[in-house]
Amino acid sequence: MKFYDLDKALKTPDRVQSLILHQRGYSRIPDVIATFPRLRELALSSNRIETIPAFLSRLENLEILDLSGNLIELKDSDLPLPESLLQLKLANNKIKCLSVVLPNSLEKLDLSGNPLSKSDPLEHLPRKLRHLRLAACGLEKIPDSIYALSRLESLDLSENEIRFTPVKGEMWKSLISLDLRKNKLTHCRLPLPPAAPLAKLKLNHNKLQQYPKGLEKATQLQTLELTDNRLKTFRLDIRFAVLRNIDLSRNKLESLVLPWSLCPMLRQLNVSNNKLESLPDFFWENLPLQRLDLSKNKLQSLSGKSGSVTDLRQLNLDSNKLEKLNLETGLEKLEQLSLRRNKLPGIPGFIWGLDRLKKISGLKGSSRLMRFLLCCRSEEIPIKLRPVLFAYYQGAPNLPVIRPDLMHAGLTLPLPALHKSLWNAWEEKHPLRALKKGDTLKILGPINIRRKSIENAGLNITDDPAKADFLVPASGRDWPSSTSVKSPASVRVFIRESGKKALEGHPGLEALLESKQPANVQMALSVIGRRQLPARLLSLCFINWVEQKDPALRKKLERLLWKQLPARILEQPDDTETLRQLCREGLLDESLHF
Repeated sequence: MKFYDLDKALKTPDRVQSLILHQRGYSRIPDVIATFPRLRELALSSNRIETIPAFLSRLENLEILDLSGNLIELKDSDLPLPESLLQLKLANNKIKCLSVVLPNSLEKLDLSGNPLSKSDPLEHLPRKLRHLRLAACGLEKIPDSIYALSRLESLDLSENEIRFTPVKGEMWKSLISLDLRKNKLTHCRLPLPPAAPLAKLKLNHNKLQQYPKGLEKATQLQTLELTDNRLKTFRLDIRFAVLRNIDLSRNKLESLVLPWSLCPMLRQLNVSNNKLESLPDFFWENLPLQRLDLSKNKLQSLSGKSGSVTDLRQLNLDSNKLEKLNLETGLEKLEQLSLRRNKLPGIPGFIWGLDRLKKISGLKGSSRLMRFLLCCRSEEIPIKLRPVLFAYYQGAPNLPVIRPDLMHAGLTLPLPALHKSLWNAWEEKHPLRALKKGDTLKILGPINIRRKSIENAGLNITDDPAKADFLVPASGRDWPSSTSVKSPASVRVFIRESGKKALEGHPGLEALLESKQPANVQMALSVIGRRQLPARLLSLCFINWVEQKDPALRKKLERLLWKQLPARILEQPDDTETLRQLCREGLLDESLHF
């Protein structure tokens, strides 16, 4: 069991397998820990411990010991540790030299953050060591004793002052990961043996001016990180069959040559913060990447054709000088596209065919465009119609001539702003007389208008198109071949205006509302129902709402007014300036006293 409290652990010493005592202020390791025979993990980091007691050697099952963040110096030649120990963490202590003998079983050793001496500070390293961390230790070269570790798999030497390139040694036969970030390397030659197992190489934040030499033998290389160096060109002349990630950001790259045939498994490429002005013509052909970051360069135009559909999912082109972007095919799987801070005059043409796109940024109205593309995808709108429909959706000037195929496609999309723009264009091109009482309509599909409301407004409904004065399509799917069509919105306007006319000059309603008696006002509301009110009746309802004391009736009046008056006057009914404005607009009757 795992325990975080020493007192609780002492109650059941035979059950303690893991004891975590971080930041407890211990100046020495408690002796009672020797009473835990089954202890496998002991963590005492961030305390004030100076020495390692001898009783630890009696813990025969101990495998993990964490003493990082203490005051240990390791001056004694003998280190009392059990032979069962597999992991030892001594990071951020005061160790200057490792002259003690460590258990032969040790596989992982962390000495990061210790002030190791400039000369060879590691005299005795276990031959079975597989993972070694020496980050931020002030080293100027790789200690000679490390090269003899024939089983070493990962070596972390980041944040040191290493200036010298590595030399030959047994460790290269087994090393999988090498971290040399934040050192002072100006060049790098790796003395790798044939078919070296090196899979991850990190050389970020150095002063490299050339591509690392000797990598042609790293046939298993998967990750190459060269961020924040001084590279001006990067040309890949070696085949890396399993290379998946290259990071070249924050260099001075002016030229980039990456034949995809030499790295067919490459999935991520980051060349942001460089000085690239162009890319080779073959760059987009058979692109194997899934993520590509070209942000913060000097690209002015990008064009090219892909020989086949690529797997590219994320493309970042932020902060360039792009004026032209013409990537014709092959990006059908693209999901994220970023185009912030460029000089593009409009929407690039290839975007209309990106049916898997989930996020786009950097274009004017990006969120509106994304919503439009998602709707087009769900309704399977033809790609050639999308730019024209989006122009109508935006309400752009100089719109193309409206056509039946545009109406058919656009009205299937659940975008009210687009519907309004299309209908305005259609009615302008095909002007028809206004609806009047007695007209017969043929309803094509459900239009969310009750049949009774249509009939109460004096309109007739027929099932025979030949007998209809107008056809009313519910959506683009119901678009007729005839031009004698009326929009559902125009039918709603006619019903609303008819309701107003029916209520205008109604002496009974005015008398009921003017009385301000709850029973009379309730009766008036039952007659009004959901109909739109003329200015005088609406004004009387507003006065009743302001002065009414019956909470239930006041709520009914408020529900009616919310649908017919602006919200600002209901939130501040004593705003005289707004009242005058509504009277000037004809919504309220200025002859009444408010």
